[in-house]
Amino acid sequence: MGSIYEEVENKARKCHAEAPGIVGVRRAAVLVCALALAVGSFEPSRASVIDESYVEIARGAEANHTKAIAVGNKAKAKGEESIAIGYEAEANNPQQSNYAVPAIAIGSRARALKSNAIAFGTLSTAHGNRSIAIGSGAVADDFTTSLGWMAGSTSKVKGEHGVIPVGKFKSSKESVFIGKNAGRDIEGKDNVVIGNYGAEGVPEDGSYVQGNTPGDNAGHFVGITAIGRSALVKGDNGVALGKEAKAMGTSGVAVGHLANAKKNFDIALGYKAEAEGVPPSSSSTGGSAMALGTSAHAAGMNAVSIGNGASATNTSTIALGGKAEGHSSTALGYVTQASGSSATAVGYYAQATGNQSTALGTIAKAETVGAVAIGNEAKAAASEGDVALGAGSETAAAVGTASYMVNGQTKNFAGTDPASTVSVGKAGTERTITNVAAGRISGNSTDAVNGSQLFGVI
Repeated sequence: MGSIYEEVENKARKCHAEAPGIVGVRRAAVLVCALALAVGSFEPSRASVIDESYVEIARGAEANHTKAIAVGNKAKAKGEESIAIGYEAEANNPQQSNYAVPAIAIGSRARALKSNAIAFGTLSTAHGNRSIAIGSGAVADDFTTSLGWMAGSTSKVKGEHGVIPVGKFKSSKESVFIGKNAGRDIEGKDNVVIGNYGAEGVPEDGSYVQGNTPGDNAGHFVGITAIGRSALVKGDNGVALGKEAKAMGTSGVAVGHLANAKKNFDIALGYKAEAEGVPPSSSSTGGSAMALGTSAHAAGMNAVSIGNGASATNTSTIALGGKAEGHSSTALGYVTQASGSSATAVGYYAQATGNQSTALGTIAKAETVGAVAIGNEAKAAASEGDVALGAGSETAAAVGTASYMVNGQTKNFAGTDPASTVSVGKAGTERTITNVAAGRISGNSTDAVNGSQLFGVI
């Protein structure tokens, strides 16, 4: 045992003895010499050079610039003050300047190829100015930071010892990649990717992607934001936040688990919220639909759906808690339905099924074109344009009266062909109408008359 310690002590003394006199270089030389001793196979007298201006340790090591350090078989430190440590590690700063801009490569086949580039890890590559690549196979371009296994990398190529993952130098500039395979095959600049497999094959400029396994954000999209496991963005300036959230059009926004904004400018907010700015049968590019709430569904250009299970499924429809199915229709209330074109339904279970119809009140129903039902369980369904006013009121078929026989004389009336009717009650629950002003009395008047007018002729 004593002989082993003596051998190590003797080698350490050789490191100090052979180190040059310049303080900085001497300390570096002793450090890298100690590193070599730690792996147990180095002896300063073999395949090493410790010079006043550079340090080379191990067979094939090359340090050909001032204060450069190369440690490891075939390691190369080609730039001033650059450091290469590891098998075939390469630190190479080809640019010339008035001050040192060293590169640092540490790890087997690690490569730092530009000014102030840092590569740390097996097969890591920092090939841009002031880039940082940390992790096995990590790749970083100009002013980019890649942290994690294969972060920022783009492909695999076959090397001397089998298939070796390396980058094709297509990674984004001025960006940050953190996580296993984060930002693989990404191009552009000002991108941020965080998470395992984050934004694999993403976007171009100004993108932010975060989450474990964000989806295949492939394409050339600018300014996207994808945060969450399998979050997916397929349009410029799109935003997807949440597990499996999808923003598939330009400036689309999807927030929530399984939220889906399918067209340009669509917004889907909530669990399984879905916004599709044009119906499936339309050939228009559409867009600008908004679905807010759990399972809210907006499928029409400019459609708006708000509330749990709310559904707006036509152009310019608005659904707040209910279903708006007709073109430009509005449904406000739980289980409310507006299926007619330009129909309006407001209230619990209100239904406006006729075109341009209006149903206001709980279980109010307007079933014909232009019909109006106002009040709890009011129903306008007999004729187009019917009006039912008050709770429980119902319309019936309009009946015209052309004339009346008085003392053997026929009296003809005006307004003999009514198109619809106004009802303020129904059979068995009639209502009086009070506070009616006196109507005009003439041969062609269609005004209502009040009790005082009748009293004067009796």
